[in-house]
Amino acid sequence: YTVPRPRGDWWYYTRSFEGKAYTVHCRAPKGTAEPMVNWDGTAASPILPGEEVILDVNKLAEGKNYCSTGRVVASPSHELLAYTVDFQGGETCQLFVMNLQTGETVDHNETLEVDGSVLFGADDSTLFYIKMDDAHRPFQVYR
Repeated sequence: YTVPRPRGDWWYYTRSFEGKAYTVHCRAPKGTAEPMVNWDGTAASPILPGEEVILDVNKLAEGKNYCSTGRVVASPSHELLAYTVDFQGGETCQLFVMNLQTGETVDHNETLEVDGSVLFGADDSTLFYIKMDDAHRPFQVYR
């Protein structure tokens, strides 16, 4: 697993499992103290108390020949998750926004191709991403 990183009222981290090809993005609520990892090394055991899986890349990759996530970032309210993923191997990503409470994809445009970067603005309604030019280079920032 990666070292838990604080963001708002949450600790964010990734973990991997034996026999699985891809990482799993998780978060756990912050307590009053620094995180105390007491993990027994098993897949069933959480890294931190209250652990939530927010994005399982193994599930994204099911039925695909290729899967590589770019950026995975929670919104300022921690209610949305924006992530980019390349399913072709051409370093062209699709952008998804998911509701973390329901797991439902709330925004995705199949024709939009981005470079893998995504970042929320000061609130949940603003999202920045980079489109590419005809030569497949990062070109313009969109909001």
